[in-house]
Amino acid sequence: MFKILLPILFTIPLLSAMDKARVETKVDEAVRKFGVSGRDVLIAILDRGLDWRNNDFRNPDGSTRLEGILDLSDPSGANAPGNPYGGTLYIKAQINAALAGGTPLAYRDAVGHGTTTTGIAAGNGRNSRDWKYRGEAPKARILSVKITGGAAAHDDQPAEAAFGGTPPLRTGIDYAVARAAELGLPLVILPNVGNIQGPMDGSSITSKKVDATVGPPCQHE
Repeated sequence: MFKILLPILFTIPLLSAMDKARVETKVDEAVRKFGVSGRDVLIAILDRGLDWRNNDFRNPDGSTRLEGILDLSDPSGANAPGNPYGGTLYIKAQINAALAGGTPLAYRDAVGHGTTTTGIAAGNGRNSRDWKYRGEAPKARILSVKITGGAAAHDDQPAEAAFGGTPPLRTGIDYAVARAAELGLPLVILPNVGNIQGPMDGSSITSKKVDATVGPPCQHE
């Protein structure tokens, strides 16, 4: 089962409002009624990258909740064995090794957009006291795909060249579907990008890719 969610058009400051957002969106009510938490569901966030060290994306023992990373802004791993996607792939073992003090991953979120999106969708609240500020599906497994980027140098972050467009988005969807199949998990895909360029009637390349992946939208009378 695959789902692709529409882009989020607003963000919520994680450290001050996620507890309120869970109430206002009736997530807490659904948890009480149905016992849902995102457990054994894979959420693929297609965005500007991720702070892979962030505690909200780690288990209580400190290990990663990430089932993989695909950095389409970095072509250095494009010819690695088992990588048909271009970009650079990081598997779970590499992420855990980096968290344990090994070679850091050359993967980042220059402006925090992808990290915020992932936190809203699946942060587990490990950054906050009593795990208070957690996301919508705090026990889901996470996949991070960098499909767009670009930022001026700021704070301790170097400048990042702009990239993105339809090809990385399509590749990210393919990677997410393949990884979910490997893990045998249901999949939710959030491509957190958007523009008003091109047709809005479902005939764009991106719309056709989504339809080919999850089926055409339901028709309602």
